Amino acid sequence: MPGSGIFISYRRDDTSGYAGRLYDRLVGRFGDDRVFMDIDTIAPGHEFATDIDKALTDCDACVVLIGRRWLSIADGGGHRRLDDPTDFVRLEVATAIRRGITVFPVLVDRAGAPASAALPDDIRPLAGRQAIELTNERWNYDTGRLLLALEEELHPEEPPPPPPAQPKPRRPKGWWKRPALIGGGALVAIVIAVTAVLATRSSDDGTGGGGGGGSSGAPTLNGTYDVTMELQTFEGTLGENNQLWNEPDPVVGVSGDDWASQTWIFTEGGSWKVAERDVINGSLQDDGSYVHMGNAKCSSEPDGSADVTRRFLPTNTQPAGSPADSFVGTLTIDWDCAATGPIDATFRITGARIV
Repeated sequence: MPGSGIFISYRRDDTSGYAGRLYDRLVGRFGDDRVFMDIDTIAPGHEFATDIDKALTDCDACVVLIGRRWLSIADGGGHRRLDDPTDFVRLEVATAIRRGITVFPVLVDRAGAPASAALPDDIRPLAGRQAIELTNERWNYDTGRLLLALEEELHPEEPPPPPPAQPKPRRPKGWWKRPALIGGGALVAIVIAVTAVLATRSSDDGTGGGGGGGSSGAPTLNGTYDVTMELQTFEGTLGENNQLWNEPDPVVGVSGDDWASQTWIFTEGGSWKVAERDVINGSLQDDGSYVHMGNAKCSSEPDGSADVTRRFLPTNTQPAGSPADSFVGTLTIDWDCAATGPIDATFRITGARIV
């Protein structure tokens, strides 16, 4: 059975500096007994395949560092190393794939993801894995995203999934008078049940949710975070304005250009602010979620207004406590358009603290 370790596969001639730097970051999060690397130092006479297989026995994740020369590095005879079945990097990746270990391609030094046709058959599945890029300019943020992905892989039972979205009863017109327009006229939405669900959870178990302290203490999130949004679900019609949160033609499973890097600000007092959108300024709830409710224009029609509810629920923060260095969560938005009907969307949110 695989364990909960992380194996770093890299080639000294290509990414040794990045490997050492990443190793220190992973050890700081997971401990030095759970991070493995430097298999290329196997003593002469040892069987590479056997030793690599043994090293991967205690691992659930394999991080493959890919630099600009990863594909092309050749041996003394001018032959590409990856074409050699005994090449240790090829053996590491092939063994991880064969054993069912999750492989994370990590691009450094502005390298591109390897094409399937450029890879030997036994490591060709690597080309189909979603790559994560690490840059010197955004090292803390980029490695924070990788750490969150590894946390989810190593601890799939934590955190529990957010509660399923439920239909929200239509509120009477005029319940909310505070004006709140979204920049660029972007239409945004996501289904949530706010009052009933929060009240039920609070009374049933007497505890808050996974992301904040609510009435039981200080909020977990405190500071400024660089945030990426990835659309998970979408229902409704955008109509004449085909933008969702400033992103044209939104696609489920994709982080658009306007969702790739946003600034979200949390305060110790329990407020949540999306810096690029001054109208979004929510507050911490007892279940640990942050909720903003307002009114916005839905279309150019005379009755084009919409009640809009945004609820952000952090489902995992690392480290636990305040302030967290990084987090994963769910943003749900319900855009209750009076003229055209509801629009609902759900985003997966990842964030890394920058201040």
